Amino acid sequence: YKARDIDFEASLKAALTSRAENVGAVPLARRDLAHQAGQAAAAGDPQVRYTQPAQPSIDGNTVELDSERARFTENALHIEANLVFLSGRIKQLLSAIQGQ
Repeated sequence: YKARDIDFEASLKAALTSRAENVGAVPLARRDLAHQAGQAAAAGDPQVRYTQPAQPSIDGNTVELDSERARFTENALHIEANLVFLSGRIKQLLSAIQGQ
């Protein structure tokens, strides 16, 4: 296996910039004239990067399980922190709505 990755942050910025400038905008089809017109931004393909392993393997496999596990754990921690933050914020809003 060859380890590949995309730079999600750069792809997201490119998509948002493209949308903001309406560069490459594609008009959406409407079945009824009463429907709101919209545009979908064409962001293009993300750049795929091949990762260089710290230790090359004999069979050419460049996937490093330890680094993949570390990245997975980091992403899981970010998601968990965001969920805890959102849960607290929702509790605050419900408390304010209920007048407590």
